[in-house]
Amino acid sequence: MLKTLSICDAHFRFMFFAIAFPPCSPCALLNNKETTMCRWGKECELKNTNTDIREAVVPFIRKFSKGVKMASIGLLGFCWGGLMCFGCAGLDQTFTYSAIGTIHGAKLTGQLASKIKCPAMVCPSKDDPPFDDIKKVLDTKPFSKHCVYHNFTEQIHGFCAARGDWTKKETKADVDKALGMMIEFFGKMADYE
Repeated sequence: MLKTLSICDAHFRFMFFAIAFPPCSPCALLNNKETTMCRWGKECELKNTNTDIREAVVPFIRKFSKGVKMASIGLLGFCWGGLMCFGCAGLDQTFTYSAIGTIHGAKLTGQLASKIKCPAMVCPSKDDPPFDDIKKVLDTKPFSKHCVYHNFTEQIHGFCAARGDWTKKETKADVDKALGMMIEFFGKMADYE
């Protein structure tokens, strides 16, 4: 969890970003470790996550920004969070996201990609399916030129978050590369709209 929060801190330092976890995310549920995974499995599905983002996270960001015009909202997810990013960005709703990104995202498919309405950054690990099917679908979208893809073929699933051994030079180099890609990708959100 601390590694995920470190990524958020680094992201925040480079640009004005409010990093907020939906109330049902693992970060928000850690107050009671005994029930975290059970509750997460029951409550953290697409409908609840999207509602949490719209009703809790977005108002928090608006309050936090105190008069700074909030032009764009992007979603970044690791593992399950990547699946939620793709799911939320594909819902038929008036509220849309400017960009989504995932590093070692779980259960991502071309079918999910067919529904999203914004550019995506997709960075699987060696343990995840490659992005070929997703790219094939996103290449047909009007925003395709803004999508970013990179296979971290030497890294395990979770290398940027809980499972990564950042003391290994190669792993830390790929974490830094992923962080740089995120900053560059999300830094261009205003260009995507």
